[in-house]
Amino acid sequence: MKLPQKLYQLANLYTISGAAMGVYAITCVGGRFGAAVDLLALILSLLTAVSLYLVRPEKVPWWNPVHLLLIGINASLIFIHATGFNTATHAFPTQQVPKVVRQSLLPDFDAVPWFPPADQRIAAQFVTRTVNEVVATTQQVRVGLDDLAAPIREERAGLENRLREERSRLEENQHEGRLSLELDLREKRSGLEKNLKARVAERQRLEETLRKGVHPAERKAVESRLAEAQQAENRLHDEIAEHEKRAQEMLEKLDAKEKRSLAELDSQEKLWKGRLEELVIKERHLKELEKEAAPILEALKQQLETSQKRLNESVQELDRSYAGVRGYSSDLLPIK
Repeated sequence: MKLPQKLYQLANLYTISGAAMGVYAITCVGGRFGAAVDLLALILSLLTAVSLYLVRPEKVPWWNPVHLLLIGINASLIFIHATGFNTATHAFPTQQVPKVVRQSLLPDFDAVPWFPPADQRIAAQFVTRTVNEVVATTQQVRVGLDDLAAPIREERAGLENRLREERSRLEENQHEGRLSLELDLREKRSGLEKNLKARVAERQRLEETLRKGVHPAERKAVESRLAEAQQAENRLHDEIAEHEKRAQEMLEKLDAKEKRSLAELDSQEKLWKGRLEELVIKERHLKELEKEAAPILEALKQQLETSQKRLNESVQELDRSYAGVRGYSSDLLPIK
C-alpha cells in the first residue's frame, strides 16, 4: 500500500505529534517493566521515523540525502516530543503547581518522572516520617509498658506496706497487752505479799509476847489473836497461790490468743505473698517484653535512618546532576 503523493507534504510529514504520543505511551509501559526509558524512547523514535519513510511514494528515491537527513530530524523531533510529554506530566512539583501536574497519561505504568529528585525527595520525606513514627511508637510502647507496670508496682508496694503494718500492729498490741497483764498481776501480787508480810510480822510479835510471858488473864486473848493471825497468814498464802495459778492461766490464754493471731496473720501473709509473687512475675514479664522490643525497635530505627541517609545522599547527587537543567532548582519543594 502506497500513500498518495498529495499526502506526502513537509507540513504534515510523518505526523510527528502522533508518533511522539505512541513513543511516549510505549516507553511508559516499558518503564513499568524496568526498561531504560531514555534509550527505549530514542530507539523507538528512530524506528518510527524509518518505518514511516518506508511508505513513501514510489517516485521518492531511498538514498536521497535530504530525506535521510529528514529521517534523523524526524526521529529527533519524535524523541523531543515524547520527552516533552513526559516533562509536562512529570515536571518537578512545587507548592504553586497543583497535583494534577504529576498525573501521567498512564499512571499505572509510568515509573520514570522527568525530574527524579522529586520522587527521591518525597521518598526521603516518607522515610523521615516513618522514622518519626517508629520513634513515637517506641515511646508509646515504653509508656504503655510503664502504664501497665505502674499499677502492678503500686499494688505490690501497698501489699508490702500492709504486711509490715499488720505485723507491726499485731506485735505492738500483743506487747502492750502482755505488759498490761503482767503489770496488773505484779501489782496484785505485791499487795498480797505486803499484806502477808504484815500478818507474818503480827504473828511473830504475838509469838514473842507469849514467849516473854503475859498475865494469865490476857494469855487467852493473845492466843486467840495469834490463831487469827495464823489463819490470816494461811489465807494470804492460799490467795497468793491462787493468784499465781490464775496469772499462769491468763498468760497461757494470752499466749494462745497471740498464737492464733499470728497464725491468722501468717495465713493472710501467705495469701498476700502469693499475690506479690504474681505481681513480681507480671512485672518481670513486662520488663522482658520491653527488653525484647527495645533492640527490634532500635534496629528498625537504625535501618530507617540509614535509608534516610542514603536517600538524602541520592537526592544531593541528583541535585548536582540536574544542576544545569533549565527550570530545575533544588529549592523547589515536592508536593506533600
